Amino acid sequence: MLTETAIRSAKPRERPYKLFDERGLYLLVAPTGGRLWRFRYRHGGKEKLLALGAYPDVLLRRAREKRDEARRLVADGIDPNVQRQADRATLCHTFEIVAREWLQLLKNGIKAGTLERERSQLERFVFPEPVGSIVAADARSENHFKSPKRRGRAAFLSNRHRKGSPSTPRAGV
Repeated sequence: MLTETAIRSAKPRERPYKLFDERGLYLLVAPTGGRLWRFRYRHGGKEKLLALGAYPDVLLRRAREKRDEARRLVADGIDPNVQRQADRATLCHTFEIVAREWLQLLKNGIKAGTLERERSQLERFVFPEPVGSIVAADARSENHFKSPKRRGRAAFLSNRHRKGSPSTPRAGV
């Protein structure tokens, strides 16, 4: 079983090496001096690896807690790596967040009134609906919504006939 003293005294070598704790947890000591926690487990008949953080940011006690959480997921038939990816996706990539980032990208290319109209329409019609909370990684444009790129292109094409539109040919040019 690993101790804090053994971890602190671990010196880098020419090649990476492992200091094993128990139940699949080990510390990988890199030649650069980095110490990285890893948890080795089996899911679906395959051996897999889960990164738990770097020492000293994640101390031995916390690494063991993370390992125990991952072991519980494996016991329930859930792959900890897949669970982590799903958790991250729901935290940071809902359709609403992606749409707001898209509006920020449009900011320099269109007039303020157009930007405000697009933002207002999204806030009134899309975000309150279940579409706003769809995880972007799970979304399929044909199933849930038109992608912002396609919607923007369609709006651009539908406004071509208006006077002064960038796509309207200018007289005398």
